[in-house]
Amino acid sequence: MAYTSTVDEERPQRLSRGWSEVVLVAGVYVTYTVMRVVVEGPRERAIENAHTVLGWERTLGVDWERSAQGWMLEWPAAIRFWNFVYGWVYWAVIAIPLLLLWRTDRTRYYLLRNTLTIAAGVGLVIFALFPTSPPRFLDGYVDTLAVEGDRLLAERGAFVNEYAAVPSFHVGWPAVAGLIIAWRSTRISVWLAAFVPTTLLALAVVFTGNHFLFDIFAGIGVSLAALLAAYIVTPSTAGEGHDERATSPARTSPPSSP
Repeated sequence: MAYTSTVDEERPQRLSRGWSEVVLVAGVYVTYTVMRVVVEGPRERAIENAHTVLGWERTLGVDWERSAQGWMLEWPAAIRFWNFVYGWVYWAVIAIPLLLLWRTDRTRYYLLRNTLTIAAGVGLVIFALFPTSPPRFLDGYVDTLAVEGDRLLAERGAFVNEYAAVPSFHVGWPAVAGLIIAWRSTRISVWLAAFVPTTLLALAVVFTGNHFLFDIFAGIGVSLAALLAAYIVTPSTAGEGHDERATSPARTSPPSSP
């Protein structure tokens, strides 16, 4: 009976921590979303910066976005597929790692949460200082979400900074989420599950006209730097959460019968 009572007492505490974390993460995301709009730069400057980015790529011989999109536009089914990847896979590969790590490894959960938060803060500074238009606003590129996308994605809503192409967290955040999930795993299936969605998203942001290659590498670079910073500031919390139930004294040493 003492064992059952202890477990019953722990359950409300776990639920309270879980809901507190949901509120915290939601609050950070809402704040980030609103601040993205607040720091939105002028269209003229964003277009100019986009041409600057394109010029850098031309110098390096990697300005492939226009030809890649032109090739993909020949297949309407492909447009719909990449629109879906861009619009919906992104959310899954952020939410699923957070939920999975919350249940299985609190240390890595906090590491991922803090990484995303730090990257978001750095991103807001870059959005303010270097507003950049996505390719879809330039001549010769197509906004595929407007052509073959669903209405929800095409309209994009009021709380969207249209000139926040650099850095691309559409690729950077899934990349660090995959890295944290797969870290130290020796199973190829785990690494594939972690990074195939990131690869698909990297292709999707180019095919849909939402990012240049430079944006992708900038997003990955900022996210990896944020991961390093989060690793330094995030304390070890091994043993918390789901795993703590397996090591709880109430489980490992149940009371003996009198």
